[in-house]
Amino acid sequence: MVSPMPHAGETLVSAPDRLIGTRIDRYRILERIGEGGMASVYAVEHQLLRRRMAMKILQPALAEQGSFAARFHNEAIAASRVRHPNVVEVTDFGWSAEGLPYLVMEELQGRALDQVLAAGPFGVARALRVATQVARGLAAAHAAGVVHRYLKPANVILGGSDEHEIAKVLDFGISKLLAEGPHLTSLGSVLGTPQYMAPEQAAGRAVDQRADVYALGILLYELLAGRPPFLDPNPVQVLMMQQTAAPRPLAELRPDVPASLEAFVMRTLAKDPGARPSSMEACVRTLEDLGRVAPVTAPPRPVDARRFSLADPVPATLALEPTEAYVASRLAGGSLTEHELVQVSGLPPAQAVAIIERLLAKGVLAEPRAPGAAIAPIRLVPTAVHHSFSERVPGPSRQSKRQAALQTADELEAAGQFGEAVVALKSSLSLDPFGSDNGWIEHRIRQLESALAAIDFKRGRQQDAQGHYQEAAAAYERAVAHNPRSAAYLEAAARKRLYEGRDGAAALRFATLAASLAPGDCEAHATLARAYLAVGQWVQAAAEVDRALRIDPKRRFAKSLKRKVEKAQPR
Repeated sequence: MVSPMPHAGETLVSAPDRLIGTRIDRYRILERIGEGGMASVYAVEHQLLRRRMAMKILQPALAEQGSFAARFHNEAIAASRVRHPNVVEVTDFGWSAEGLPYLVMEELQGRALDQVLAAGPFGVARALRVATQVARGLAAAHAAGVVHRYLKPANVILGGSDEHEIAKVLDFGISKLLAEGPHLTSLGSVLGTPQYMAPEQAAGRAVDQRADVYALGILLYELLAGRPPFLDPNPVQVLMMQQTAAPRPLAELRPDVPASLEAFVMRTLAKDPGARPSSMEACVRTLEDLGRVAPVTAPPRPVDARRFSLADPVPATLALEPTEAYVASRLAGGSLTEHELVQVSGLPPAQAVAIIERLLAKGVLAEPRAPGAAIAPIRLVPTAVHHSFSERVPGPSRQSKRQAALQTADELEAAGQFGEAVVALKSSLSLDPFGSDNGWIEHRIRQLESALAAIDFKRGRQQDAQGHYQEAAAAYERAVAHNPRSAAYLEAAARKRLYEGRDGAAALRFATLAASLAPGDCEAHATLARAYLAVGQWVQAAAEVDRALRIDPKRRFAKSLKRKVEKAQPR
């Protein structure tokens, strides 16, 4: 199927068009293949070269507005500067006889990434392959002095075969030419799609290449989770979340995602641009390294078109999780296809599909109807069945229990019993998994767990100083359990595993995460080198020592460790 590069919101069409069959300059218009709010896309043929291409023409109403015409011209200039297999090739720009600006580009075979993602998240290996190609294309753009600023799945085309999938970045309509000015978007203006905008872009501040690094992190998160990290019906709320909210850990949505990959994604999503990977080239190198060791895992089952209804009768004795009861309650008014059920649940597709499978296994949902079978009309669920589910969906009694749990959490926190307060807060979440104040409760849990981690880390250091090494190791690992994104806690746990527990494999897990979270920390890389050395991986140990010395060439312990690694290597 031919799928050109329509702008976000464009759709493939086949309606009659007065331009079809006419010529614009050297190009004969063959058919209209996409249309959106800003532009129409046509398949054209170059009259001299006899080559099919795609032509994007600005809508007449917008062509009269100077800013849109200038932005369209900007897209042509920016994209034409970049020559890379993972970036759409723009070959020409001009104006029609009616004064409409157009640009000509290669005609792409494939589908937009957002259309592919509609079937569900990718497996880890495939997500890394696609993200690596997108990063390579953006690195080429940055090398040419262009920041994209509009990266999102709708602006990536996937083509090629399953074995040789090719990703191409397109739509440079709001890109920034670094060496030129003035720019089409000034400080204080916000242009882009809120779900994929960097915090500084959402705030209307100046952006550089690191805004694309953030957008790459959002895209990779969505490839793995099936949804971007921040969603809300109100776009302004999404912009605020980009600036202040922490993304939900990937491990909660995809337990099969390696810790090193999750750590990289979270680094790209740092609110402070200075805390992100320093360049897109650095992202490419990291993604390539991760891709070499990516586990071969199947992606979650995609959403399909089967139709479900509540079983009749529903099993008399049910033990449902709150999320299971919530999804089942969506069917209280009749039957829905799986696509519809996922949409009305508001859950990530992978999570919703997993819940549907569990409900089928428990006999709560009717077996899917055979393909082509007649679909029964929507029916009312018997009252007894409806009540059995409404009891499991938050109601007044559950809300009162929730309020009591929150009050208990307040009292426990005031008394300094942070661990018990966390338990009470998590209990309140389980009573209403979809409450409007859940974000605030989760924020409180993270704050308390950070406090618990700091207390345990302090205890670990005190035990260390007193020579109680086993107690120190246990305290450090409790700190990691409370806050697994602290490089200092991870590094301390790794050192104790190395020197006291003699457990190189466990030390390696802790040290790998620490180095991922603190790539500029000389000691973190040195600890990782020691962990590699402990498990006999000499090449990796040598590479980490070299990284440590590049960060701080004067550190004596790193020089000493390098000699130790060289001496330990088999001859």
